[in-house]
Amino acid sequence: MSCCETRGGRPHPTEANGRSRHAAERGLDTLAMDWETFRPVGVYGPGVKGNMPALAAVIRG
Repeated sequence: MSCCETRGGRPHPTEANGRSRHAAERGLDTLAMDWETFRPVGVYGPGVKGNMPALAAVIRG
C-alpha cells in the first residue's frame, strides 16, 4: 500500500489525506509566490514519542 504513487512522474495519491494535501499544493501553485511544504512525520498527542517534542521545543524557542 502506498500513500502516494506516481503516474508518468506525477504524484497520484491513493488515500484521502494524500489527495487533500495534493489538492492544497496544486492550489498553492496558482499563487504568484514561492512556497514550501513542511510535513512533520510525527503525530502529535498525549504520550507522543519521536521528534515531535524536539520540534515543539524549537518552535517555542
